[in-house]
Amino acid sequence: MKKLLTWLPIVLFFLAAGLMFAAERLTLPALAFAGLILLGFSALLSGIGVIFTRQAYFLPSGTQSLRRRAESYSGLAAQLWGVFFVLVGGVFILTGLVALRMPDQALAIVERALDTPAGWGVLLFGLGVFVALYGLTRLLAGSASVSVGLQVRLRDMGYRLFGGVTLLLGLALVALGFTLITSPETLAGWIRQWFPPVP
Repeated sequence: MKKLLTWLPIVLFFLAAGLMFAAERLTLPALAFAGLILLGFSALLSGIGVIFTRQAYFLPSGTQSLRRRAESYSGLAAQLWGVFFVLVGGVFILTGLVALRMPDQALAIVERALDTPAGWGVLLFGLGVFVALYGLTRLLAGSASVSVGLQVRLRDMGYRLFGGVTLLLGLALVALGFTLITSPETLAGWIRQWFPPVP
């Protein structure tokens, strides 16, 4: 099972990339949506593998990326990354399936949803969950550096502080999204209290 969860996500990732490349060359949106679904399954299976093994290792992404060093996570911090990947995979799969079934209506559905407070609430709630998960991983693991030393410890403290702030921001977005979903009039009342209209 462990070997399957190691190589299958890689295979699905390259299949997804191939479908998306073919979709661009052949101007076939359905292939791109199918590629998005496969990409979602790749992320989902990767996340499940990380949850079971409780180990996550990320290679440097290059000098132009935010992650210029290798990062190693273990235990709960790694499992949180696994949950992150599972959720991202689920979003990709759901988006691809909706786009495949209703290619001409998918964008209109999103636009109609964002015309309502509840639609914005769902968006902010989901965004808050991802932001909070990332913040919690940083709070638990810091910089997740594979090296040691005074500079690493100082950087680690900075990452943990950043993680704590990010976690609070994510929870605030979750609370805001939940309020918009369940009681948008309550939020409107708070806004009127905090920012009364100018006479």
